Amino acid sequence: MPRKLKLAKHVSYEELVEMYKSEKDHETRERLLAIKLYYEGYKDYEIARILDRDESTIRKWKKKWNERGYEGLKTQRKGGRKPKLSREEWELIAKKAVEEGMDLKEVVVYVKNEYGVEYSYKGVWKNIRKILKVKYGKPYVLDKRKPEDAEEILKKDWKKGKRS
Repeated sequence: MPRKLKLAKHVSYEELVEMYKSEKDHETRERLLAIKLYYEGYKDYEIARILDRDESTIRKWKKKWNERGYEGLKTQRKGGRKPKLSREEWELIAKKAVEEGMDLKEVVVYVKNEYGVEYSYKGVWKNIRKILKVKYGKPYVLDKRKPEDAEEILKKDWKKGKRS
């Protein structure tokens, strides 16, 4: 039978409780709760039952805690496809779209012609609008000749025209 793994106490109980309370990632928080329960004297099978997890999962968390402490419990985000174009390239594309007044369909064609990469309308929309927070709709350049108080001038002219 395998030897029982003892828990390394990297931090005090109070520090552990504070880490648990301040943790925002729900997965890491659950792992910290398991370690907190170890500190309180619970056994592997009891913690597994409380958290509705398999005992092997609880032991894996304990091993990660012993090896790397808090860092070992953090969720490791990996994977996902590498983007075809970098964020910097998308920023240039967005700038060009605003300057030239392109709509998203025109941006799709521009990306294909200039970068040799095919994106769907939705893919372009996601990168331009969601990531870079470009306004929805056709971008346009504002007329520099427009006076800052244009609305006031229009109201005055409208009132003058209405009275006469």
